[in-house]
Amino acid sequence: MVSPDVAHAQQGTFAQGSSDATGAAGSTSTASVGSARAAGGRTPTSSEREASALMPPPWDDALHIEISPGAWFARLRGTTQLSPGSVTLDAETDLSVNSNETSFTGEAWVSWGGFYAVGVSGFSFETSGTGTSQVTGTYGSMAVSAGDSLSSSFDAWMVNVEFDYTIWRPFADTVTPWSEPSGQKPQASGSGGSSADLRFNVIAAAGWLQTDFSTSNSTAGGSESWDRGAFFLQAGGGVDLRINPGSTLPIFKCIDVGVAGGVGTSFTRDEYIVFVRAGITGYVTPNVGVEFGYRLLNFEVSPGSGSNWDGSIQGLYGGLSVRF
Repeated sequence: MVSPDVAHAQQGTFAQGSSDATGAAGSTSTASVGSARAAGGRTPTSSEREASALMPPPWDDALHIEISPGAWFARLRGTTQLSPGSVTLDAETDLSVNSNETSFTGEAWVSWGGFYAVGVSGFSFETSGTGTSQVTGTYGSMAVSAGDSLSSSFDAWMVNVEFDYTIWRPFADTVTPWSEPSGQKPQASGSGGSSADLRFNVIAAAGWLQTDFSTSNSTAGGSESWDRGAFFLQAGGGVDLRINPGSTLPIFKCIDVGVAGGVGTSFTRDEYIVFVRAGITGYVTPNVGVEFGYRLLNFEVSPGSGSNWDGSIQGLYGGLSVRF
């Protein structure tokens, strides 16, 4: 799943949407039964057996676990004020804290029933830099003049718990959580024996976001700092697609593609977050895959009245996915 984990990694989100895992034997068995049913009880032909063998591992009723550690190549953007009437300092033009940083991100998911998943995700980000002020005034108690050298740092970390509820699987034997099995195998698509399974999810999540900022005027003296921790309730949605590429890309047993997004609020001082996760995972074995994608966390946090950081942490990410 695309979670701050996108896993999700993951979820994923800032790194991929969540996905259930299954062994190759279970996949072949489920697909073979589907082929026999589709054939009306007769013995499947060789082409039908071949197509069944290419079915991706289904999101079945069994309990599955997926762990996705990764690296987030993220950049900070935004502006900050400290107290009413403060100058507005820009992360790029005034502070130079907008360089790409390699940060840790990770997700762990438990899924069951083919329609339900719970994940824990988190990230840790930090950056620093020395910039030249483009504005004149005060930032809190620190006097600032255009041309002053400002040395600054910004740190953030987040831990999130997310529940994903699949409301529709149009290619599956059981289309919705409240419907009965149709007795049909997942729908094949494309050519070369490719097959796919698709699901649409709703997301409910809760997480703690901690931010810390400090800056000092190396030219005129003086410094300021603040920190803010807040609990955010979030809601959103996502789409996951599982594809078996068959002979088109034989190196991959299956490919998962996920997109997810949502919004959250702390119900305090107009604070909010917006998250977006998009990623693709190629499984080189039934249980181990390589992830790549993009994650965005847009946020406004407020350490006090008239004070805020309004910006985002965003960038590409990569990692591994291990499921069993």
